[in-house]
Amino acid sequence: MGKFTILGNDANKQIEEQMNTISREVKNSLGKNFYSLILIGGFGRGEGSVKLIDGKIYTFNDYDMIVITKTPVQDKILNKISLNALKKINPNSSFSFVNSDYKMNFYIDLRNMTINELKKVEPFIRYYEIKKAGLVVCGKDAIKLIPNYEVKDIPLQDGMRYIFNRICLLIECFRTKYLTGDINQNELETLNFYISKNYLTIAEALLLLSGKFVPSYKKRAEILKETYKKDFKELAEKYPTLPKKVEYFTNFKLNPDKMDKNIINNWFEAREDMLAVAEFYLEKAFKIKVKDLTENPDIFKREMKKKLVQPFLKYYLKNKFNLTLNNEKGMLYLSYLAQIYLNILFFLKLKRLKKTYPKMFLDLTDPGLKIYCAALPLIFSISKKGKENSRKLKKAISYLNKIYPKQKNELNFDETAEYFADAFRIYQFLKI
Repeated sequence: MGKFTILGNDANKQIEEQMNTISREVKNSLGKNFYSLILIGGFGRGEGSVKLIDGKIYTFNDYDMIVITKTPVQDKILNKISLNALKKINPNSSFSFVNSDYKMNFYIDLRNMTINELKKVEPFIRYYEIKKAGLVVCGKDAIKLIPNYEVKDIPLQDGMRYIFNRICLLIECFRTKYLTGDINQNELETLNFYISKNYLTIAEALLLLSGKFVPSYKKRAEILKETYKKDFKELAEKYPTLPKKVEYFTNFKLNPDKMDKNIINNWFEAREDMLAVAEFYLEKAFKIKVKDLTENPDIFKREMKKKLVQPFLKYYLKNKFNLTLNNEKGMLYLSYLAQIYLNILFFLKLKRLKKTYPKMFLDLTDPGLKIYCAALPLIFSISKKGKENSRKLKKAISYLNKIYPKQKNELNFDETAEYFADAFRIYQFLKI
């Protein structure tokens, strides 16, 4: 088996033992339906984030894995397998698929695909990286079943989702008590880790725009450093230090041993940089120019409602029904129907959690887009001195009210961040 991290043999050996534990749990639970288990993400390509403390590994990354089966497996079964394997790896784990925690909490993210689904996967970042850098940890070599495609085939909507998902994680990991120095080691590491994820995504998104995307954190940082001034001239003039920040946080991601003492300041810089990249990306990819996304999420919502789900829907129709639809109005109509379907899925997930919320059907925009619109004003509703911007806070809450039941009438930043994180957690684990 190949290496999982740059930290050397001791760390890789311990990770391999954990992979064996997970493999046994998966195979024993699924029996003859099992075909392959693929490790993806940082650990799959040898760039997993790990610390060695007294010779024992402390894992920053989650284990992102795809279970390939002959027939579909229900999410509740996958979650049970995940939690069972996690308890064997770490008996003290308190991870939950339901409740959000602003502190980092390692888990095993098992996603399921059938053999037939894998053969017809869409050209998205996730599958491109699996094809180029995934690792089969047990079972048959399912990676070879993934179709070949180029970076230019990946829809730019995919990069936009990555940008906004990372912004959501910045919100999830931050609390105002940190501004007074009330922050422990776990919270510091969590904050630093998610800041680093945002800068990694800046490289991902920008290189997707320029057609130079590669499935390696380190190589992406190197390419961005070489091409930034030429390929992203407007951004480089206003934010000349972005490549250096990407390089710094890439090195931290690969070897999370030392943390910058200015971690709180880094969080505020990260939100500014992410907003700049988001606005740049929207203008270059979709011709959507917004002066300030935190003040004008309605413009973002209106325009992306027409564009966000279309490429995903296009490939879904082709794979599931062998249907190719080139009519622009027809695709727009179907994209609205798809968003209704996504809202139904979200509603049913809420209902299973005993949080029935029919009010969400008053706005049938993609649930993720409503969450992104809440994220934009929310992340900028707090200042470095801890002062809250009530107008931005209310704007964020108004968007959250479109999708998730609120418990209190008045919310401060921390309460809104928890409210936001609960909604985002459900969306994150919707497993569409």
